Amino acid sequence: MSTGVSGSPVLLTAPPHDAGISPVLVGGLALAALGVGFFFLRGQKSSDAPSGEAAPSATSEAAGDLTAELTLAQAAAKKPAKKGKLGAEFKTRLDGFCRTLRSYREVDLSGQNLGDEGAAYISESFAFNDAAQSVNLGGNQIGAPGIAAILVAMQHNTRISSLNLSGNSLGDEGARFVAEYLKSGAGSRLDTLSLASNGIGDEGARHLADALQLNTTLTNLDLGNNAIDYDGSGALAQALSGNSSLTQLTLSGNYVGGLGAAALAAAMRANTSVVDLSLAGNGIGNEGAKALFEALKESKAEVGTLDVSNNGIGPEGGLAIAAYLSGNKTCKSLNLYMNDLGDEGAIAIGSSMASNSTLTTLELGGNNVRWSGVKPLAEALRKNESLSSLDLSYNPIGADGGKAVAEAVKFGGKVETLRLGWCKMEKQGGAAFADALRYNGSISTLDLRGNNLGDDGAIALASTLQVVNETLTFLDLGYNEIKDKGAFALAQALKNNEQGSLTTIGVANNYLTKYGEVALTEAADLVRELYKGREVNITF
Repeated sequence: MSTGVSGSPVLLTAPPHDAGISPVLVGGLALAALGVGFFFLRGQKSSDAPSGEAAPSATSEAAGDLTAELTLAQAAAKKPAKKGKLGAEFKTRLDGFCRTLRSYREVDLSGQNLGDEGAAYISESFAFNDAAQSVNLGGNQIGAPGIAAILVAMQHNTRISSLNLSGNSLGDEGARFVAEYLKSGAGSRLDTLSLASNGIGDEGARHLADALQLNTTLTNLDLGNNAIDYDGSGALAQALSGNSSLTQLTLSGNYVGGLGAAALAAAMRANTSVVDLSLAGNGIGNEGAKALFEALKESKAEVGTLDVSNNGIGPEGGLAIAAYLSGNKTCKSLNLYMNDLGDEGAIAIGSSMASNSTLTTLELGGNNVRWSGVKPLAEALRKNESLSSLDLSYNPIGADGGKAVAEAVKFGGKVETLRLGWCKMEKQGGAAFADALRYNGSISTLDLRGNNLGDDGAIALASTLQVVNETLTFLDLGYNEIKDKGAFALAQALKNNEQGSLTTIGVANNYLTKYGEVALTEAADLVRELYKGREVNITF
C-alpha cells in the first residue's frame, strides 16, 4: 500500500485480468508513491463501469495502448518543480475543481494557475468520469509532467471529447505525450483539441503529425501561436495528405513561411476533409499564396473558411487569390486582412467577385487599397447577392472611394456588415453614406470610425437617422472629431425617430464636452421611456 495526496490508499498490486482493465495500469501508474501528487483509482470491474458503458477491455486495447501508457506514466512520474505539501487554501480550491469536473458537462478551469502540482492533483477526477464532456484548462502553467498525469487518467475516460490546453507550457515534450495519447484507443474519443500558445516547435509538431497519421477521430486541432517552422509544418502537411477526419486546422502565428505553405498546399491537393484552414501570421508571402490557392482550386476538400491574414501577400499573390475566387463554389469566408495587395491585387479580387456567388465574408482591411483599387469591388457589390460582410478598414480609399462604395450599396448588394474605419473618407464620404442609408435595406452594422467626418458628417448622418430605417442597428462614429454640434444633431434624431431600429451608436474619442454627452444620454433615456421595447446604447 501507498498513500495518495488525499490520504486515501492506492493499491499497487495487480488486479486479476478479469478485472477488465489494462495490466499496464498496475504499478506503472503508482504515481503518488513517486511524489507526483497524483491519486489514481485502483481499477474497476466491469460491473462497476458507468451505467450504459462497457469497462475498458484488457484484451482489446491493452496491446495497442501499451506504449502510450508506459510513456505517459514515465512522464507523469517526474516530480513537479514545486516541492512540499499543497497549501490548505489551494487544496480546498482543487477539491472544488474536482467536484466540478465530476458534476458538469462543460467545465471551464482556465486561468486558475494550477501548475503541474494542481494538474496532477485534479487528474484523478478525469478517470472514470461520466459527466464532463468539454474541459478548458487554458492558461494554467501546466507543463509536460502535469499534462502527462491528466492524460494517464484520461486513458480511463469515455466521455471527454473536447480538451482546451491553450496558453500552457507543454513544449515539445508535452506535445509528445499528447501525441501518444492520440495514438491510443482512449485518444480516439477526442474530437476537439487546442494546443495553442504552448511553445511547441518542430519536434513537437512531428510527434503530433505521427499521431494524425493514426488517429481517425480528431476533427478540430488548434496549434496557433507556437514556434512551428518549415520542418514541423512539412511533417504536418505529410500527415494531412493522408488524414480524412480533420476538418479544422489552425496554424496561425507560427513560422510556416513560403516553403511550409507550399508543403501544405501539396497536402491539400490530396486532402478531402479540411473545411476550415487558418494560416494567419506565417509570412507565406506571394510564393506561398500562389502555391496554396492554386492547390485549393484542384483540392477535393471543400474549404469553406480560409484565413491568410498578415502574411505579406502582395499583388502577385492577389492575382492567384482572384483566380481561385472566380470559379470557387465552396469558400464562404476569406480573411486577407493586413497584407499588401495594393490596388492591383484589389482590382483583380474585385473583378472576380462579379462571378462569385458563394463568398459571404471578405476581409480586405489594411491592404493599402486606394480609390482605383476599390472601384471594381464597388461595381461588383451592386450585383453580388452572396456577400453579407465586407471589411475595408485601414485602406486610404478617400472620399471618392467612400462615395463609390456608398453608391454601390444604395440600391444594390446584400451586405449586412460594412466596416470602413480609418479610410480617410472625410465629411464627403459621410454625406454619401447618409444618402445611401435612406434607401439601403440590408446594412445592420456600419463602422465609420476614424474618417474625420466632423460635425458636418455627423449632422448629415443624423438627418438620415430621423427617417425610418428598419435594418441599421449598430453605427460606430468614434474617432471622427465630432463636437457638441454633431452630438446635438444625433441626439435630436434619436428622439424624433419612433420606429428607428438603431440600438447602439458609438461616439468614443471625439471632442464632446459634458453637454454633448448629456444630450445623447438624455436622448437615449427618453427613447427608453417613450417608445416601449426600444433601447439605444451610447458608447462614449
